[in-house]
Amino acid sequence: MSLAINHNMLAINSRYSLNQSYSGIEKSTERLSSGLRVGTAADDAAGLAIREIMRADIKTLGQGLRNANDGISMIQTADGALGVIDAQLIRMKELAEQASTGTYTDSQRKLINQEYQKLALELTRIAESSVFNTKQLLNGYQHNFTVEHAAPTATGTATVDATNKAISTIGATDTATFTNRNEDGFAVTTTATFSHKGVGGAVPTNATYTYNTDGTTSITPEPQPVAGDQELVSSEVYSLSKQYEPSDATSVRYEISSDGGKTWKDLPTAGTVTTNAGEQLRVTADYPKGEITETFVDPSSTDPALAGDDGKIAFVYDAGTHTVSYTTVPVHGTPPLTEAQVDENSAQAKADLSTVQNNIKTDSAATIKFTFGARNESTDHYGIKIDKVSAKSLGLGIEAGDSLLTQESARNALDNLSAAIIKKDAIRARIGSTQNRLAATIDNISIQRENAQASESRISDVDVAEEMVEFNRKQLMANAAMSILVQANSLPETARQLLSQS
Repeated sequence: MSLAINHNMLAINSRYSLNQSYSGIEKSTERLSSGLRVGTAADDAAGLAIREIMRADIKTLGQGLRNANDGISMIQTADGALGVIDAQLIRMKELAEQASTGTYTDSQRKLINQEYQKLALELTRIAESSVFNTKQLLNGYQHNFTVEHAAPTATGTATVDATNKAISTIGATDTATFTNRNEDGFAVTTTATFSHKGVGGAVPTNATYTYNTDGTTSITPEPQPVAGDQELVSSEVYSLSKQYEPSDATSVRYEISSDGGKTWKDLPTAGTVTTNAGEQLRVTADYPKGEITETFVDPSSTDPALAGDDGKIAFVYDAGTHTVSYTTVPVHGTPPLTEAQVDENSAQAKADLSTVQNNIKTDSAATIKFTFGARNESTDHYGIKIDKVSAKSLGLGIEAGDSLLTQESARNALDNLSAAIIKKDAIRARIGSTQNRLAATIDNISIQRENAQASESRISDVDVAEEMVEFNRKQLMANAAMSILVQANSLPETARQLLSQS
């Protein structure tokens, strides 16, 4: 290389190497001080993306662990309440055994029955008051029809104004259909048929409708403006239905029980089944992702006008839409109701439906779901259904027609209590198995989270020993470059001395 004074290339090259060494020292210092190998996307773009996904999963799994532990706490609360109920049932069975022997008189059994009924009331109170974080645990299923109102439809000349909740231009035999649905798949469908009464005068053609919290729809026809005008009337029919999951069922079992669920008789999956008060209908549908079972209990009618019906309810299962529908079956003697009687009893039918939906019970309470995984996959959550365990739902106490007033009724109570204890034990077994499952889930998530943390560490954390070796290497190179730069900067001085001697 020639000796020059305009450009000192040796110094420039030395300066470049020195800058590179300083950059390496700066990067090593940053990694050693932060403990991270990947501090910015420039350090390792792919590694940063993987690390952030892992960090999100680790945080989510941590919350999932807390969710699973909260689930165990909830289950322990329910199990504790069931333990108290267990003691109540044992005492009730002891009293039933006492009353069933022939050494007591009926007047003495009345005294025994007093404690028996008080224990049944306490059993119900415990079921109603067992709460975890404001969530009732043993209260079973609750109807609530305030979630969704499907758009009304009409046939004939009737026109529906959903915005103003009105029906106009109604002609004879026109109909309007309304649906009030809740978030758990229960729906009440109202079908109103219109007609006119009287002759001559003005013909009213308007009505208003209102959705009610009990799932029904109130239809209020326009009143007669002038005496002698025709009157618009409506006849309303209400039906209650339960919508299952929309996926196709692989099989459906349709069963009926007349002895409180002890034995079940198979029924076809199509057609209508009419039940009597106290009878149960069970529909089990197998789906690709699991099994759904619903049990409906026909209540005793509380409406004196429907006493002759004995609470009869007609059930229909539609395999195509996976829907169970049920309506009251009016009897009121023979022949069936005339149209005049239907008009007269339309309000009564609405009241009866309210009674039915308040008394129909399902053994599939709303599922309490526990979420613990890092994704929204089917394997990242599962749930538990805790059946209602009130005295009536167990077939005990005065509300269920259960007493110790006679020797025969006391012996029947023994059977009822045996069935109640078995049902309660089944609930506790389901709760216990779910608690054990949650415990296993916690162990699995803990290991999964630990492994994810280790993986994230291998990607993100700096190897201190390796980085110190790199730091010392860069520092040595920087010192060497500094020494060379000093030597390179002395070369122009050599050129000046050569010129001064010429």
